[in-house]
Amino acid sequence: KDLQVRNTLLGKRHGLPVVSVVVLLKRDALLKVISGQYTEGFAGEAPYLDFRYRVVKVWEEPLERLLAGGLATLPLAILTDEAEPILPDVLRRIDQRLRHEATPSESDILWVATFVLSGARYSGQYFRELMKMTQGMKDLPTYQSILEEGRVEGRVEGEQNSLIILATDAFGAPDPATLTALKTITDSARLERMLHSIRHAKSWQDLLALK
Repeated sequence: KDLQVRNTLLGKRHGLPVVSVVVLLKRDALLKVISGQYTEGFAGEAPYLDFRYRVVKVWEEPLERLLAGGLATLPLAILTDEAEPILPDVLRRIDQRLRHEATPSESDILWVATFVLSGARYSGQYFRELMKMTQGMKDLPTYQSILEEGRVEGRVEGEQNSLIILATDAFGAPDPATLTALKTITDSARLERMLHSIRHAKSWQDLLALK
């Protein structure tokens, strides 16, 4: 329904025909309602609205079409069925095109897009290992910012879990409200102070009161 409304509004705004396309990145996204057609009508009567849109299933797309298309299609190439058994070669071809055709900033954005989209099909560790074969993904600024964010999130989660285990031994299991309050604390320095204060605190409330 929303797709049909946007199609109509865009057509009215620009006075041009509008083609709507739904791009599906993985098979799990292929729901029955995504059929390429949306209709509205009354029972026993022909539909008064018959809206058609295209459905692109990336995994069924020809690999060569995406590798040879515009630079913006390169990140999608890794999600095709044809790419999976030869993924290292696909990444090398993406690398070659970006080296010769993209600016450094464009290459940065497209490599990060490739990395992010890989999560729709591959495990993170597997794909990170394959990325090492490229022109130096690890040195790209945007990629570094994503990794740093992941490191921070992982450190905070580890500190939260350690605090729960140690404080549970001291004060008993936290109630749901206390657990929720703890999970909202993402300041690593504060979590460290809480960990060091367990032996001096008398309750979960004492710990949560630390700033």
